[in-house]
This record gives sequence, C-alpha cells and structure tokens, in this order.
Amino acid sequence: MIELVEERLQRRDWAGAERQLDHALGRGDTARLRVLRGKARLAQARHAAAREDFDRAAALDPGDADAWVGRSLARRLAGDPAGGDEDLATAAATRPEPASLWELRAEWRLELGDPRGGLDDVDRGLALCGARPRPRLHLVRGAALQLVGEVEQAMREYERFLALTPEAPEAGQVRELLRQFREANPAR
Repeated sequence: MIELVEERLQRRDWAGAERQLDHALGRGDTARLRVLRGKARLAQARHAAAREDFDRAAALDPGDADAWVGRSLARRLAGDPAGGDEDLATAAATRPEPASLWELRAEWRLELGDPRGGLDDVDRGLALCGARPRPRLHLVRGAALQLVGEVEQAMREYERFLALTPEAPEAGQVRELLRQFREANPAR
C-alpha cells in the first residue's frame, strides 16, 4: 500500500495519493500514513490540512523527524517562518544526520535574518556530507557569507557550487554574480 502511495507521489498524482491514504487511514492511524498524506496536501497548497496531518504524526510518534520537517514546511508556507524553524530544530534534535535538514534550516535562518546561525547550520550539514558533497550547501554557505560581509569567501563557495553543478537552475544567476564581483574587484 505505502509503495503505491509513494509511486503516486513520485508521479505527482497528489489527489490520487491522498485518496489512497484516506482509505488507509480509515483502517488505522499511523505517523507514516499521516506524513505521506501531509506531503500530498502540501503539494496541493492545502497548508492547514497538511499541518493537521503533520501535527497528528508528531503526536503519534514524537521521534518521527519527517513529521517535524513536514510540519515546519507547512508552518513556513502558512506564513510562520519562525515556527517552521522551531519545528526544524525539533527534527534536527530527533534525527541530526541528514545534511539536507541542515541545508533547509540554514536557508530558513537566512530568511529570518540570522546569517551567522545559517552559516553554523550549513557548516554542520557540510561536515555530515563527507565525500558526498551536496552542492546546494555551498550555494547557501555563499549566501550566508555574503550577508555577513565575507564576500571573498562567498565567491569561493559560489565557485564550488558551479563546479559541482554547472547546470543547476541557479547557475546563471550565480555566474552573473561572480562576473559582477570580478568586474568590481579586478585584482582577484
């Protein structure tokens, strides 16, 4: 059953996944089913309904980091970025190993006006990557460094990002930023 739902989610058949999950939840309430339905509802921009599912998932299993990450997304999309950051901190305390979690938290901290905190989070994410780099962490690190005035270091992070993912959707903007920096700093 869960495999079929995950397949529908991958195909972006949000409504179909939600229907299957409604049926499954009629037979038994689990944190996993609630998280999956919350994802389907988030994808349909039904933030309040998604939040209810993530709230229930967290109540059923307070150690389910996916429930807290989903809840953080729902809160953020509903206009509560500070609350989203609180939930992401709970997710990180529950399962601190995924670098993607630290990447997301760093991005949110930048949005909340906390570039130093964002830099700490992205550095933690990079430390978890080991030999498997997450290019977007370098992009977020560059933005944080730029915000705290460490422009030279920021440009090096942007260059790392481009070296790892030259075809990323953001690559054109990053290249333009680097071009502008080099024009303003010809000695570099």
